[in-house]
Amino acid sequence: MESFKEALENPDKSELLDKPLLRNLLSFKKSFLNDNEVFSIKNEGSIEGLTLLKSDFKKIQITETEIPSPEPVVVNGRIEELKYSTQKVKILTEEGLVDAFLSEDFNPQDIIPWWGKNATVTGIMHYKPGKRFSIEIERIFEQESGDDFFSKRPKHENLEEQINRQIAEGKDLNPLKFIVGTWPGEESDEEFDALLKSLD
Repeated sequence: MESFKEALENPDKSELLDKPLLRNLLSFKKSFLNDNEVFSIKNEGSIEGLTLLKSDFKKIQITETEIPSPEPVVVNGRIEELKYSTQKVKILTEEGLVDAFLSEDFNPQDIIPWWGKNATVTGIMHYKPGKRFSIEIERIFEQESGDDFFSKRPKHENLEEQINRQIAEGKDLNPLKFIVGTWPGEESDEEFDALLKSLD
């Protein structure tokens, strides 16, 4: 219920929401048989009630679409803060603090010796609404030469920003439009292969 409320009311500030959770919320849409149904949950005052309409899922779907999928990441920086009770970590990189948390397979005792020290962390970057993210730490190890390449704070672009950047770089929105309706033509197989490669 809390996840639904955050997804509908204030997704950009939510600490709960990420792409996998939003996909789980979207799967609940199958419970509606038609557009006019209302789904209501109440519990005699102990929790605030929740009412869902089928149309509410459009907002959730837009938020889910704008968030990139989780991806592997390497980050280098100082282990600045440990919250042992919640297994949360902050890593200080050259460009600022990065929020992180320990994966289920990571023994919390193993990160304690790293507090206040520089380290290289590998794991999964989980994006959140509002261009935020958190890193799920899978491994931590001593910095090696060249690891400072990874010391910048990771960034991500939403779908609209990716399209705008690609257009600015001279990429067309749909490069296939250059060959639709013009093929097959008189070109040889080799010329056609070269044409396809030029569209990348």
